[in-house]
Amino acid sequence: MKSQLTISKSVALLEDENILIIYKEGNVITSKLEPQLTAILLKLIHSKNVIVTKEAFITSIWADNIFVGQTALRKNIYKLRNLIKKNHLEKELNIVTIPKKGYKLLVIESNDIVTEKRKLLPKIVYLSIAATLLLLLMLQFSSEEEDSILDIPNSEVTMTSK
Repeated sequence: MKSQLTISKSVALLEDENILIIYKEGNVITSKLEPQLTAILLKLIHSKNVIVTKEAFITSIWADNIFVGQTALRKNIYKLRNLIKKNHLEKELNIVTIPKKGYKLLVIESNDIVTEKRKLLPKIVYLSIAATLLLLLMLQFSSEEEDSILDIPNSEVTMTSK
């Protein structure tokens, strides 16, 4: 039975067959993974955005063999990162090292609201500029009106002395 596990918007994993599926620009790219690589990726996926300790990896994948486990874990994390980089998935997936603790899979969800905000940003900037210019013009005209009100011709001013 083929079970497909969705990782992100454009990445899925066929865990029974150790195949990573990448949907990119209308194409489907598949990548065959080593069983240990699949096991590490599954552990990260099931704990996405949460730290998975090195000990948890070593216990579940290498049966507590610390010497083999630590080296193999580092190598496999390196391979996963290269796979992400090679397929230009850094904006969706990222494996973060948490020093002296473990690793965390960050899945960055593309959000339509964020996209809409980015589309609105130039409009907001232009509206802000227009409003500022309008305000400056209004201030300029109002200061000219005040000056003209205060301008009293000299002929009308008479001084009286006692």
